[in-house]
Amino acid sequence: MGFEIAGSNTSCFCCGCCCMMMRTIGEFNAPGYMAPPHFMPEVDADKCSYCGKCARACPMGAWTVDTKAKTRAFEAIRCVGCGLCYVACDKDKAIALKPVPGYVSPTVKKVERASHPLASISGVED
Repeated sequence: MGFEIAGSNTSCFCCGCCCMMMRTIGEFNAPGYMAPPHFMPEVDADKCSYCGKCARACPMGAWTVDTKAKTRAFEAIRCVGCGLCYVACDKDKAIALKPVPGYVSPTVKKVERASHPLASISGVED
């Protein structure tokens, strides 16, 4: 279940630098089970130059690219569908994001600021 604070302009970049949730998910062998992706990357082998940008951008370690041997591997079970590999593949445009068949959106519970557990210490006034 996801949470959203009413009136919030939060944004997630799917990295573990400041998000403990993403850091924790990345520690498991199958992050895709914990955070099922809505979109899955698909590679056009004819366009891929094996530059490794997708592997460097992936916060879950789903990609492995050997730039010298020109090999690429993708572990779908590690993918959370963040799309950072797609964004990183800016020059070659070898990666497309395809919808996952049968994807079910998570339930989102709206939380009013007054009921937010940290409201009293956040400094946010209604």
